[in-house]
Amino acid sequence: MGEPKRRRKEKLVERGRVEVDLSAIRHNASEIKRQIGRAKLLAAVKGDGYGHGLVPSAKAALEGGADFLGVATLEEAARLREAGIDAPVLMLSTILPEEAQEAIRLDVRVTVCSIPTLMALNEAAGRLGTKARVHLKVDTGMGRLGVMPERAVEYVKMAKSLKNIEVEGISTHFPSADEEDRSFTERQIGAFKGVLSSLEAEGIRPPMAHASNSAATVAFPEARFDMVRCGLLIYGIWPIPGKEKRWDLKPAMRVVSRLLLVKEIPPGWPVSYGRRFVAERPTKVGVVPVGYHDGIDSRLSGKGWVIVKGKRVPIIGRVCMDHFMVDLTGVEGIGEGEEVVILGGSGGEAVTAEEIAGWLGSVPQEFTSRVGGRMRRVYIGGKE
Repeated sequence: MGEPKRRRKEKLVERGRVEVDLSAIRHNASEIKRQIGRAKLLAAVKGDGYGHGLVPSAKAALEGGADFLGVATLEEAARLREAGIDAPVLMLSTILPEEAQEAIRLDVRVTVCSIPTLMALNEAAGRLGTKARVHLKVDTGMGRLGVMPERAVEYVKMAKSLKNIEVEGISTHFPSADEEDRSFTERQIGAFKGVLSSLEAEGIRPPMAHASNSAATVAFPEARFDMVRCGLLIYGIWPIPGKEKRWDLKPAMRVVSRLLLVKEIPPGWPVSYGRRFVAERPTKVGVVPVGYHDGIDSRLSGKGWVIVKGKRVPIIGRVCMDHFMVDLTGVEGIGEGEEVVILGGSGGEAVTAEEIAGWLGSVPQEFTSRVGGRMRRVYIGGKE
């Protein structure tokens, strides 16, 4: 007997899907522009567009009115350029000195906060017969990248003294603009304004000052300066837990799977590893064929909810590598193949990225940037 014929690929049924609505990203960019007035908009597309796809998200954001794109690595910048995107790109992280020439070749604005990197950019730009455009980062309380505020004037003076450097911008970052206590962010804003005042007094203030992430863009209008840097808002995610959503935003991601198996278990029967869930009554269990390999975080075990047939049902037991289980008790007329909505809406119900973040004790972008794995990403709402 010969070997059995392999099933044609198109006959295989997908077990999970990440749907990205590009029209929502365009809409959100346009809404942000409407809200921020004269300030420019940088759309953060780092982290593969927060899981929405780097290049498609960048194109949609630009179509919606974004002025800049923000990346974290030169590899991300290279992918944008290879896709024919010639919009201004700012490296939100910084680079190592040996990456200077590649950054200039890609026409990337570079965030700088060290003298070796600044000198490397100056030398590389000289070799290439051009200028390196830089944005100086000031650490007003993030404790990550940036020079201390008292050294900002010194750094700008040094940068401006270099023949092949153009100081296009100066920035800072807020770590807690989404918190109810506004005092720390207000102190940061004050410190950054102090730096800008000192630079203005010396006649060397860079043309672009920017500080606000999505949360600060909403909560601290006075900190929008010349540009805001938005990620969550671009993807339709409200950045401030518990604060009323006043902007017209559309979630851009929907994550769905299907029921692989529906079965009944008796009282006292355990579900999944560690037997953390034990049925207290006859229970209808649904097995969903995606797991932590696909970005369904194990912290959702016993905490998260999904939507099946328009009803919320809880995740029970531990999330496995390839599966998770839900309690379908009380959901009638259900069987294998039924859609399971992990993120997004169905039948008047919705699970939001903000809600998932609450279950995880994390931030929405952690889930959206990790979800996928073996799930196919599908784009809708693209321009013809």
